[in-house]
Parts: sequence; C-alpha cells; structure tokens
Amino acid sequence: MKSKKWSAWIIGAAFSLMILSFQNCSPGFELLGPMNQSLASWDGVIRDDIPADPNAPLSIYVRNVESPQGSDIPFSVELNKVSDVSVVVQVQTKVGSATPDVDYKTTAVSVTIPAGDLSAVIRIPNLVYALNLSPRVLILEATSASIGQIVQREGFGVIKPTEKIVSDSKQILAGGSFNCALTNDNGVQCWGANVFGQLGNGNMITSSIPVLVAGLTGVKQLAVGAGHACVITAADTVKCWGRNTSGQLGNRDLMNSSVPVDVPMLTGVKQVTVGASHTCVITATDTVNCWGWNADGQLGDGTTTDSLVPVEVSPLTAIKRIVAGGSHVCAISNTDTLKCWGRNVEGQLGNNSQASSSVPVDVTGVTGVSQLGLGASFSCAMNVAGSVKCWGNGTSGQLGNGTVVASLVPVDVTGMTGAKQLSVGNSHACTLMADDTVKCWGYNGEANLGIRSFTNAPVATTVIGLANVKQIAAGGAHTCALMQMNSMKCWGSNLDSQLGNSSRTNSSALIDVEDLANTKQIAAGTFHACALGNDGGVKCWGYNRNGNQLGNNTVAITAKPIAVAGLSGIKQIAIGSYHNCVITATDTVKCWGLNADGQLGNNTTTNSVTPVDAMGLTGVKQIVAGSFHTCALTMTGTLKCWGQSISGQLGLGDTADALVPTDVPTLTGVKQVVAGNSHTCALAADNSVLCWGLNSSSQLGDGTTTSSSSPIAVTGMTGVAQISGGYIRNCALTTAGEVKCWGNYIGTQLPVDMPVPAGVKSISQGGFHACIVTAQDGLNCWGNNIYGQLGDGTFVNKSIPAPVRGLASGVKQAVGGEWQTYVLMSDGRVRGAGRLLRNIAVPVDVTTPL
Repeated sequence: MKSKKWSAWIIGAAFSLMILSFQNCSPGFELLGPMNQSLASWDGVIRDDIPADPNAPLSIYVRNVESPQGSDIPFSVELNKVSDVSVVVQVQTKVGSATPDVDYKTTAVSVTIPAGDLSAVIRIPNLVYALNLSPRVLILEATSASIGQIVQREGFGVIKPTEKIVSDSKQILAGGSFNCALTNDNGVQCWGANVFGQLGNGNMITSSIPVLVAGLTGVKQLAVGAGHACVITAADTVKCWGRNTSGQLGNRDLMNSSVPVDVPMLTGVKQVTVGASHTCVITATDTVNCWGWNADGQLGDGTTTDSLVPVEVSPLTAIKRIVAGGSHVCAISNTDTLKCWGRNVEGQLGNNSQASSSVPVDVTGVTGVSQLGLGASFSCAMNVAGSVKCWGNGTSGQLGNGTVVASLVPVDVTGMTGAKQLSVGNSHACTLMADDTVKCWGYNGEANLGIRSFTNAPVATTVIGLANVKQIAAGGAHTCALMQMNSMKCWGSNLDSQLGNSSRTNSSALIDVEDLANTKQIAAGTFHACALGNDGGVKCWGYNRNGNQLGNNTVAITAKPIAVAGLSGIKQIAIGSYHNCVITATDTVKCWGLNADGQLGNNTTTNSVTPVDAMGLTGVKQIVAGSFHTCALTMTGTLKCWGQSISGQLGLGDTADALVPTDVPTLTGVKQVVAGNSHTCALAADNSVLCWGLNSSSQLGDGTTTSSSSPIAVTGMTGVAQISGGYIRNCALTTAGEVKCWGNYIGTQLPVDMPVPAGVKSISQGGFHACIVTAQDGLNCWGNNIYGQLGDGTFVNKSIPAPVRGLASGVKQAVGGEWQTYVLMSDGRVRGAGRLLRNIAVPVDVTTPL
C-alpha cells in the first residue's frame, strides 16, 4: 500500500551499468542484453527463464551478470531441476578476444548448490577492463565433478567499455531525491528523481546517470532544492526548472517545467538559494528577494501569502550570503551577523522562541559566521575558526551536541574544530575537515552518514574510507563528496538512483531477489516486501523506518532478505505502508512495525521492532493490511478490523481509531477481504462486493465520491470470484473470467470492464498499477510505469494489460508495492521489477557514460 507520507531523499551521481548475462540456448549460450532482456540473436525466442523438464539431463545455467568495472562479477549459477544431492559447480573464465590479466583475471571458482535448491551466487574476482579498448569477449565454462550425469555448459559474452568515473565537475549539490553538478565548462548535469522535471533535460524520466540540463552555458552559480533547481547565468539573470506548485520557479505560473525558464525582472543577481518550495536571491544592491511558497513567512515580506514573482525581504540590507531550508531562510550580513525568518515551530530561527516570523529576526549568540547550512527544521552555522553551532529540531541528533532534544538557541557541535566546509541535509549535517576527511552527524536511517550502520549519531563521526575530499554535499537522506581528482563518491538512500553507482534501483525488467528459494507467498508494501517460505519462516527486505517493518530488531535498511525474528509455522503474511501482520500456526495474528494508529492491534500505539500478538483473535483464515489499518477474516466468515479510521475504513460506523480487533457489524459469511490505502472491500456470501472508507476517487464503486464508515454495495457487481484492492482503485475477477475495475485511473465512478485475455486466474494491485495471472500462468500488467514496475522493458504507462517480458508461463503469484512488482515463480524463486531499494552505507564512486 502506498504511504500517505512523502519523503525526500537527495543526491546522487550516476553511472551506467556493465551488464553481462548468459543463458543456455542449446548447444551454446544465449547472450542477454541490459536488464536481462534477451537479444535472441539466433532464433528469435525470448528465454528469460530456465526450462524445467523433469526428463532432461541435469544442466547448469550461468546468467544475470552485473557489475561496474573494477569489481567482482556476480553470476547466478542455476540448475534446470532440483538435485537429490548437493552439486559442486566450478565456473572458469577462459581466453576469448580479451587479454587475460589485463581485461580480467583468468580464474576458476566454485560454489555448492545444496540438495533441494536450484541456484547459488558465485563471483568471478577482479574484472578490470581498459576503458580505451574495443569490446572484448569473455569465455565461461561451467562443470560439475560431483554428479556424473551433469551436462557441461559453455558460454560467452561481450565486455563493453561503457563507463568512466566522473571527473569533470567542480561543484556538486544535493536536492530532495536528485543531485546536480556544475561542470568545469560551466554547464549543469543532474541525476536521480525526475517526477517534476527537476533534471532539466526536457522529460520527466528518472535517471541513474547524469543528464545534461538543456540550454545552460556559462553558469556562474547552481542551487538545488527539494524538487527544483536554479542557476545564475553568465548575464547575472536567473533560470529555474522542476517543481512549480507554489510558484517557486518565479516565472509567474504554477506549471512544472522540465527545462530551465527565466525568472523575469531579475538582473545583476549575486547569489541564488533554493528551499523546499521557495527561492531567494541576493540582488545587485545586496538586498534579498524571494518567491514561491510563503505559508510560514519564508518570503520575509511581512505576509504569509505565496508569490509568483520576487518580493523584497524587509528590513534587510548589506547581505553577502543567504541559505534556504525547508521552510525558513537565513542571511549573513557584511558584518558577519545572522538573521533568519520563516517557520520556527522547532526553533530553527534560533531566537529563543517557537513563533514563526515573516520578517528577519536576529539569531541569538552567533557571530563571525562564515558558512550556513539549513535542513528541514534545523540550522547550523560555521565560524571562521572552523567550529559549528546548530539549533532547532534535534530528535535525530542533528544538533551534534550529544543529545536528541531540540534547542531554541545555537549550541556547539561537540568537538568540532578545524572544519573547512559545512553542508546540511534534511535531518543530518556534514563537515569537510582540515585533513580533507569528512565528519557527519544526525539522522542515519538510510546510511546517509557513511559510517557502516543505520544508527543515528548525535555527535560528529568520521565517514569511513573517505580521504582527499574537496567538497561535500548533504541531501535529503544521502550525501556526496567531490574528490581532489574531481571524481565523486556518494552514500545513503538510493531510492531514486541518486547515488549513481549502478545499483539499478529502478528496473523495467525482472530481477531475481537474492537468497530467496522455496517461497510459497510474497507480499509488498510501500517500500518493503516480505516472503513466506515453505518452512513457515518469513524474510523481509527494503525500507526499514517507522517502527521497523522488517521485524529484525534493527533499523537497518537492506536489499537482501533477512529473517523476521521468532516466526515459524506461519500461514500467511500481509503488509501495510509501515507495518506487517502474519497468521500463525495456531490461526492467531502477530504484527510488527509502525503503530501510531493502533494498526498492530495490541491495545497500544507503541511501535514494535519484533512481532507482537494482536489481541483477541482466533480462528483467522485471512489477514490484510491497508496503509495504516488491518483486518482479519475468521473461519466463520466474520470480519474484524483495527487501526486508523479517519475515513471510516474500519467499517464500524464511525471514524474513531480502534487499538484492538473490532467486529465489523452486519457482515457475515464473508469470503474474502482486501484493503486499500484508506478503504476496505469484502466479497460477500452471495458473490457481491461491499466497500467502505475513503471514496474521494470513487474507490467504493457506488457512483459517488462520498466516503462511508459502513459497508455499501459496489454497483452492478455480481458473480464475483475474487477481489483485489489497490491504493485508490479496486478490481474484481468474475466467475466468467471477466475483470472489472473502479476508482482512480479508471475514469469512471462505477466498475468498468478491462480488456483481458480469457481464463484469468488471479488479479493483484500495487499503488497505481495492476497485474493479472493468465490461464497459461503468464503475467500481464497495466497502469503507472514510471519506475518500470510493469516489467515490460520500458518506463511507459499502459492503459490496458500488457505482457511482462519473459513471463509467458511459470508464474504462481504476483503482488504490487507502491512502485514495484514482485513475482513468485513456480520453482520458488522471487523476482522483482520497478523501484527496488538499494541503499549504500559507505561511499561508492559515481560514474557516467563516456
């Protein structure tokens, strides 16, 4: 389910991947292209899955190779069928047209595939190909000495010199979930999220590699915010691009722009700074003008009215430096004093109050300021001696004084001396030190401090493995460093490819999830997913904030599935935005994760990092989770719901939250239940459908947009065999094999037919997309495809179901997260497409195409 909370991440620098993939096509191997899409070079047949023929000889397949240059190459070594005994497989590289010990190391490595398993990962060490060479051929040979009848497989692939470390930038800046760099030739390149056009390249497609901002030359200064960016041109005017919902682009309208647009009537500009949804400049007369969002007085003109054009901050003169934060701004005068204005609920103005101010106020106890850094709700200032003071929100340790409490006045960052540069992200801060190392402190839930952990740090801590740094940039939940040789390194959140390290966060083709075999059920949430194994254990992976939805008693985010503590004999799993629930071996329910609305059902609102019992539940046969509520269907056909009920999604006749499972009145003989963001639907005993909760997008299917806290009938729905709930849309599969959908993205308030092939077996939905399993156990998907979640090899939205590449058969189950799709294959493997989480806890190189 989609979260109702929107997070901003920030920076990254990007590079293209080296991808080598191999798959058997008797008598040799078939070379696969990027993202596992078959080139089908000799017979035109797409083979994205290994055939499972019980009568065929036991065979080895080597495929899914993916690595940036200079690192180990991981291969998926797979068998075409399960072996009764363990199989030891040796993979050897051999000389093709490449030169051994120059382009790669000739080597032989082995791996054991245990009895009953189908695959294992093996790594060929130290691929080091030269960038100035033509493509080279790599030969592979896979054999097994452990089983006599195994078939030997040999394959080949082309090594292409398609990437280099970024080395032509002189400044980097991090935004909400994207980054930009000012190049040595005074152009601008950006990478990461692009939903508002913030990459400035004329489209709105997220990019994991730097793309050139259109039409910019001779740039003097670059500024980056949460969703937009601005530059000072060679003529000292201003151009901006990206999000413009509050007029922050300054071009007198509210339309987002994917290319730079002029801010009219501004000349002689000396400096520009960008906040969350506002922009400010220092003018030729050393005064300050601001425009955009002004709900907290961040434009400094004495009002709280948004402005589409620059307005003067008054009284403010003789200003030499300004910096914008989430909803506030600070300015350094020519006498090195400091004034701030805007939002002050957390004390970020530093004037010993919590009253927001629409005019500049003096910051208490700060003099000799040389640099400023403003986050979402805190501020920091560095003086000429290299010491740092911070003030405002401190709940994540972002004040750096060893505490996790707020301060209404500046406090010293503990032990901070000799700093050369200060940079502040959403809830963390970093300094470049005199010895060219980096120290960071504050929020670390996405490894954005670079200290090989996900634990917040209330004191400045040295970034591991980073030296010879020239400049730093802290983003929303990631950080980047410009090195002395002008290369870049980034670490932290990578949800929008902002680290630029070829981790392939977004994939438009299916990728195998590591370490998952023998799986019998999968479930996906906003940014995390879980798998139920045949052994009754549960593994989860992905985003891990807000009560720890991974259930492993840590706050670590992981792309690799990890076991949920203390669970065995589990029958079913369900996932909400930030919480999870399971049906146990005794048909009771356990839940863990975020619990602010009581969605764990244990009569508290306390988050839990490990599973806790939902109270008073027995005989449960199905469990579902909405964004912030949960429902359980009992074996007697009654329904109980609990958690958030702001829109009536619990079906209890009111909008009061419930901290324990509570009977949904009047409902009996229920066959199935599904949950959306803030609504719930049930398949009734007579095969009709009832829904309740939020109806702003017609998700209740009654022909209105009026919400209901009690179940109401979906118009015209009879003979229904199965229902599926999405974020703000629902679908039903009828006994005749028809699919009908209603809610947002359907274009009607009542159920309409979807053009699907005959014999549909099941239907599932993600945030804004849906998938069906066909009669042939293939998969078709449609809807939003911005992150490649439709798995068709593109990032183009589809209004009707389209086949998922390489999945014409073998699909057992499909589930949708907010922006991703996971598929359970008949052999127990789990595969995923879309926005797949890859956070990095230590600095990695940013690369870009040649």
